[in-house]
Amino acid sequence: MSQYIPESGNGNVIQFKTDTNAFTPSMQKGRYFFVTMAGLFPVIALAGFIPSYVAMRAGEFNIHWSAHVHGVLMLGWLIVYIMQSWLALKGNFKFHRALGLYAVVLGIIIWCSMGIASAHALIGNAVPADSFLFDILLVQLYIMQVFGFFFTWGILVRKNAEAHKRLLFLATLVLTQAAIDRMPWLQAGSRAFICLDLMLIPLFIYDWITLKRIHPVTWVGLLVYVAAQVAVIVTFGSTAWHTFWFNLVSKFY
Repeated sequence: MSQYIPESGNGNVIQFKTDTNAFTPSMQKGRYFFVTMAGLFPVIALAGFIPSYVAMRAGEFNIHWSAHVHGVLMLGWLIVYIMQSWLALKGNFKFHRALGLYAVVLGIIIWCSMGIASAHALIGNAVPADSFLFDILLVQLYIMQVFGFFFTWGILVRKNAEAHKRLLFLATLVLTQAAIDRMPWLQAGSRAFICLDLMLIPLFIYDWITLKRIHPVTWVGLLVYVAAQVAVIVTFGSTAWHTFWFNLVSKFY
């Protein structure tokens, strides 16, 4: 966040400069929040996925090339998110907006890649109706919908900086769910959801420090996360869920 302070110019031309130090005391306290969280996300992703890749290299299972592409795209998103957070912090909004155009395209591609990877996991393996992959699909759809919702909303309100940065944070946070689910000590399920939700606490603290209240987007984020996770828990392992998707995808075996 920055303010634009007019400088005297030649003639009737008014020049502007970005004052990156123009933060209120409360904003100064939290100015590095989004950059710090952006740096944390790749650490979580690596902690969750490195063991899977080690197991793959050991020959325990194979990963289709589409999953590798999806992984590279996701890593690319995390890197872009770090860059965007840093550019916003430094007040370089010209480059932030330019990079944002590519980020929009990347976000759309990532959303599509989630669906492609999920479809291939089911159709490519011709899974039976009782396969656990249908429950994995449920989690993947939850991530897709939550990411898509906050990503789209964040782009639509991009001129509202306070809402925009929270929405992109919420969109990026849910992408770490896949990495958290792969941490064996959590055993996936509700524990993994709780672990993810705990990372919303810093956002509430940031709101209180910088705004002296909780931003409406933060409340919406909490409600959407919890509602979607409850839906997953209730549906997980459901015979009806397995039957519906088996009947749908088995036509392509």
